Amino acid sequence: SKFLTSTGTLGIDQGGTGQTTASAALNALLPAQTGNANKYLQTDGTNATWDAVNLSTSDITGTLGISNGGTGLTTTPANGALDIGNGTGFTRTTLTAGSGVTITNASGSITINATGTGGDVVGPASATNNALARFDGTTGKLIKDSSGLTYDGTTLSVTTDANVGSGTSQTYLAGKTIQFYNTGAGSDGTKRSNLPHKDCFEN
Repeated sequence: SKFLTSTGTLGIDQGGTGQTTASAALNALLPAQTGNANKYLQTDGTNATWDAVNLSTSDITGTLGISNGGTGLTTTPANGALDIGNGTGFTRTTLTAGSGVTITNASGSITINATGTGGDVVGPASATNNALARFDGTTGKLIKDSSGLTYDGTTLSVTTDANVGSGTSQTYLAGKTIQFYNTGAGSDGTKRSNLPHKDCFEN
């Protein structure tokens, strides 16, 4: 048998790497490292080269899931479409118009408009249950609570001091319940006059 004895390194042209360490040997066989940081090795079917990841090419395939920062969706969004969470993922859909509004979807935009001519009256953050609303100021757009005057659909009640009428015709009401009757008999059988009249109020 014959043995091959070498006193140096075996060059690439002789089937070696020309290097003496594994890292150096690998680098000797790969394309040049300089200027190719963070790239990956790609082949064109004949030769290997360094290449950067390009999301707009075939470098990346498949659908990026939610766990990796994607949506898990592949459909092309329609005009005005939104990705809305459904508990397990996303649903790609457009908004649905409720009463009093219209929704117009366009490329890259959503326009929401009110269809009513009013709707600009505003009130306080909270109110007394069954209290009558009254205007606050002269704009016709601001209302406030009439906490001293309530109506439950049957009985109109005065819960704070109030006067009904003017001058000598005033009837003083404080903590009383007002019951209105027409010209027929009242709850006590007494005929009531046309409103307003002091006999139209009773404790």
